[in-house]
Amino acid sequence: MRMVPSARFSGVARIRDRALLDVLESLERSPYTGAVWRSVGEGHDPLTCWRSGGCWDDGTFDVLYTSETREAAITN
Repeated sequence: MRMVPSARFSGVARIRDRALLDVLESLERSPYTGAVWRSVGEGHDPLTCWRSGGCWDDGTFDVLYTSETREAAITN
């Protein structure tokens, strides 16, 4: 595993298992057709991605974090 600084929390490193991410990326993908929830600040466009460097990306792409339940979206 590789430790990388978190863009969100200065000085905090996150563990990213590059091998795990490679396996996930190699899986067959299919469209998701269900509804999702997203928590954003007032006045922000819910379709705007977060800056790169978050929980699951290595800084090379932006992320649109969503949840399948309202409760999960609120806790993020």
